[in-house]
Amino acid sequence: MDLIDNIANIKYIFREFTKNPSLGYAAIYKALTKNRLKNSNEHDEFEIYKALWQKHPEIFKKGFEPYSPCESNPGFYHVQHASYDGSQTRKHRIYINPSVKNRAKFVHELIKECLKNNVSFYFKYARGDNRTDNLLIYASDEQLEQYAKILDNIEKNHPEIISDFGPTPLSATSISWYAYGPEDKSSEKGSLSQRVSKIVRKNITKTLIENRSLYSPTQIDETAIVNLSKACIQAHAEKLDQAEKDIFVHSKHPDIENMFKKNIKNIANFVLNCDIADEQIENDMPLVELIADNGQHIEITPSAISVMLAKLKPNFSSAQQRDDIYKTLAQKCAHDINEQNLNPNIPRVLLNGETKPKHNPIIQR
Repeated sequence: MDLIDNIANIKYIFREFTKNPSLGYAAIYKALTKNRLKNSNEHDEFEIYKALWQKHPEIFKKGFEPYSPCESNPGFYHVQHASYDGSQTRKHRIYINPSVKNRAKFVHELIKECLKNNVSFYFKYARGDNRTDNLLIYASDEQLEQYAKILDNIEKNHPEIISDFGPTPLSATSISWYAYGPEDKSSEKGSLSQRVSKIVRKNITKTLIENRSLYSPTQIDETAIVNLSKACIQAHAEKLDQAEKDIFVHSKHPDIENMFKKNIKNIANFVLNCDIADEQIENDMPLVELIADNGQHIEITPSAISVMLAKLKPNFSSAQQRDDIYKTLAQKCAHDINEQNLNPNIPRVLLNGETKPKHNPIIQR
């Protein structure tokens, strides 16, 4: 993960999290996969290109045409050449984020270039505009250099197509206007983006807790304390089996909420001043157990505190202090992502023997 390229993305993800904080990584995942660039023209030329593709059905494997939505995931179109048989082992992924305006045209030019270079292609793309991995090419070792040439040709011959490309995923390494990642063969649960989002979520918790001095006890009013109690209730629910969880989450818990409201000052003092070790944040270990009037026990955890703090406005002493905190957060995320080998080196064939400039477009809020 390139630190400089991703500071802007981390800032955006953090700001999105503060709008709708949650215990798990879901809020981060949505921000990771959201396309933040607004297109000046939302006109979609899909129907025009669909008519062209349908004139040449022999090019595509049946059911894998660029106009046939995937049955198991209708949001995506899986596109395979008629000769694609999977015999070449998929080892690499190339991530591209063309705008809605130019996506169908990009798909069309990609198909044309693959046919011209005798590449038995397999890629998928989404027509929607809510992901940073809107188009994903699967490649074997043999195909990687061919795709490097194909993408260079598209850039050279159709610069207008990539002029408004969007940011690529944090789980991939940027190369100019596209990004690289290996085929995900991990046995861990969840997609690569989901695993990266968990790392970012954990580090947001760390950052908020490490900077508790930016918040004053007077900021923790009844609204803030209710947010904390709801987060604690949700954290408790996560430990239950599915049937108990559903009942617990959808039930009202007035005794727990009232207990938090009655002890606003004490709880505010605790969450802003208690010692919290890295291990407790890493494993979201309970920091203290509270007992409601009905005898029900509830625990305060680091992630629950982070949900509450995310809704408060920190008292930065300067813009530089704020930016330093964002930079530190980006560094922590980069370190942990690299430690888990989730952001590998770029194969030299994609660099054409040179170091291409890495670039992510400026994010428009």
